[in-house]
Amino acid sequence: MESLGSYLMRKREERTRSLDDVARETRIQLPLLVALEADDLAALPHATFVRGFLKNICRALGIPDTRALELF
Repeated sequence: MESLGSYLMRKREERTRSLDDVARETRIQLPLLVALEADDLAALPHATFVRGFLKNICRALGIPDTRALELF
């Protein structure tokens, strides 16, 4: 089963977007995006914030947020 981090990285790379691009567009700090893609949940804030991050990331990538939220 694919992890959340692998899923986000794969979708981002399919759209040829860098982490910097996503950070600029979503205004989510780069270290938090890196932690998400590395599945480093300990480095992330409360789950409520992470759900919001995932929705914003998916919107920026033009993908539905349902799969990312399921994986989280």
